[in-house]
Amino acid sequence: MRQGLTGASAVERLQQLIDEMQQRLEEIEAIHFEAGPGRQRDLATRLGRVQGILVAAESAGVSPDLVAAWAVELDGLRTSLVEGRFEEVADGSDRLRVVATESIDQVRSEHELQLQRQAVLAALRDSCRHLGYRELNPAELERDLENATSEWTLLVDTRTKGRISFTIGAGTITAETSMGVQGDRVNGDYCFAEFARIEEQLSRSYGLQTHFESGTIQRPDPTSGRKGARRPGASTSRSEFSGGSS
Repeated sequence: MRQGLTGASAVERLQQLIDEMQQRLEEIEAIHFEAGPGRQRDLATRLGRVQGILVAAESAGVSPDLVAAWAVELDGLRTSLVEGRFEEVADGSDRLRVVATESIDQVRSEHELQLQRQAVLAALRDSCRHLGYRELNPAELERDLENATSEWTLLVDTRTKGRISFTIGAGTITAETSMGVQGDRVNGDYCFAEFARIEEQLSRSYGLQTHFESGTIQRPDPTSGRKGARRPGASTSRSEFSGGSS
């Protein structure tokens, strides 16, 4: 039963397999079959292309264990080619090409999303400092960044109006705050006025477009004078972000 490899050992084993497969490919290409030599050459070329995709997958950051398992499977297909099991080779190489390519695309997409979230968080932290807020959890936030957790929480003290807890997810910023709580009501004008300052700072300094909305409090219309209200407690707002930072 094959045990999974991790870390440096997986990369080392993967390189060993790649070297072995390259040698096998050269041996296969040197063989002259009595029947259908063109078919063997075509399949050998196809396996060589799949090998290149596996190398690209390892470079892109796909799990070394997964790439090593694919490399073992590819080596088995080379054996099948020598033994003349052409349909097995054709089907297996197509499947490996598809799953490896999809994994590369997924890793790259996740990496791009992570970079976007990092840029948004940096913009939000800088905007909060510009507005005079005090960051309350820098050490915890740095640990989350280092561990690449799925959500990052930025806790700030506005110094005069209360605290805001921002959670940066995939394409969204969620905020919880006690700002605007007055007895048994939440003053929507008071709360959203502060969020409007944050939105303006993010837009002006970073070109980052955000618009905070609440599921329980209607955002006041600046032209109507209406105020949103709900029972006491923390107000939760959510904003989707778009644009970029510079």
